[in-house]
Amino acid sequence: MHVSSIVLPCFSLIVSLLCASSLSAQLAAPVLPSRENLKPVVPQHSLPEDIGSGHASIVLTGPFLNELISSQIIDEGPVRDFVLGAEVIGSQRTIAASSLQLIPSNGQARLVINLNGTTTNLTTNYTQRAAIKSVGTYHFQMAKQIAFDGSVVSTWAPSAVLTADQQNVAAATRLAPVPILGPLTTRTAINVANRRTPVAEQIAAAKVTQKVAPKFNNEVDAKLTEINQFLHGNFKQLLEKYQLEATQFSAYTTENQLVLSASTRASSLIMNSSVPMAAKSDLSIILDDALLNRLIQKLPLAGLRIPDRHLKAVISGEAKTLTSSATPEFISIVFDDVQPLKINFENGAIHLEARLAIQPVLGAQRPLHRFVISLTPSLQGDSVQLIPALVNVEEVGGESGKTASGITLEAIRAQLSNDLTPRLYPRKIDLTPVSSPLLQQAGLNTALMTAVHVQSGKLIVEFDLSPNSNLIPVR
Repeated sequence: MHVSSIVLPCFSLIVSLLCASSLSAQLAAPVLPSRENLKPVVPQHSLPEDIGSGHASIVLTGPFLNELISSQIIDEGPVRDFVLGAEVIGSQRTIAASSLQLIPSNGQARLVINLNGTTTNLTTNYTQRAAIKSVGTYHFQMAKQIAFDGSVVSTWAPSAVLTADQQNVAAATRLAPVPILGPLTTRTAINVANRRTPVAEQIAAAKVTQKVAPKFNNEVDAKLTEINQFLHGNFKQLLEKYQLEATQFSAYTTENQLVLSASTRASSLIMNSSVPMAAKSDLSIILDDALLNRLIQKLPLAGLRIPDRHLKAVISGEAKTLTSSATPEFISIVFDDVQPLKINFENGAIHLEARLAIQPVLGAQRPLHRFVISLTPSLQGDSVQLIPALVNVEEVGGESGKTASGITLEAIRAQLSNDLTPRLYPRKIDLTPVSSPLLQQAGLNTALMTAVHVQSGKLIVEFDLSPNSNLIPVR
């Protein structure tokens, strides 16, 4: 069994779950705590260098998140209203842009969604005595803070700052055609309108806020409700399906990274750990081999028997699973009952250790042997190449480098050299099967693998998710 058949689909699954939206489970709206109940933000200057044993982490960079969330809104149309006894008729145009900012926070992820915009209007105010033409410009800034502790997304009402500038530029009265009186009444009408400008600005600012703020707040709350429904609905069911309901989740943010972590042991959960590398890509996945081996232990591999006919199909890629009821031609491979499979990340390679015994069709089962195969990842053009090599084979409890029958490691390496050939896999992962309006809106159709790092105990894979990227960089 090739480790790539486990690792690469796992990357695809994680990206899909990150971007998937909730399709079921109607839960309550997100919690909206008051400001006095919120934990203070502690600036994060120096963090530990290790993610911790038994963890998997996903790192999203601030620029990518901002690109994902940013959008521009243009709204324009006629205006008809009554303000301070005057009928107001004209046109109005609003241009607004949303953006995302990460707030350094140790115990939870903290984000701010900003909406900055400008509303301009050109109106004429009609009264019984005069018509006043005015031009208004209103700059508004709205910010909605969001917190995620690993289990629930919470938020509260947005803050808003608005500056107004209303100018009366012209006036007309019934006496306008009359010499001397016309200019006098026009100046008088302008002066009266100017005295009312502060009140008019307050009223207009309130109307702009009432129009923009609720829509902004409701749209963000709706998205957060979807996330909470997914976490407590489909995602919870997925964990239960694979017996991972005891998994503990945490999150934290730096100035330019959002880090989501998972651990199967609550005692080992590290809330404030940093990424052991400076993420260069939009998305980084950090997988700890201790966590991966705990997940492997949940697979039904202990004592599994694989007929030689089916094993050939697995090696060639024709078979997708290890289980088979086929009759062996000569032998069956039998996995160890205690530790059938183990994976280690070390020395720039993925080490796959399998403990197997051979059961001939005729005769007694051969002694248990330990096989270690390394897989070295390499990015080649538009493919990921996994280069296999036989590291060691020995009888469990016997002499290192020899089998029970005395066959040397070199002889086995020569025999397996034809099967241990490099395999190529595409660097691009298709995201179109993921039904996510957010991905579609951002034009994200593929995830491009840009780097693979194998460190001591950790596998780090980087992806670029930016749309319209025709280049294939290698980092």
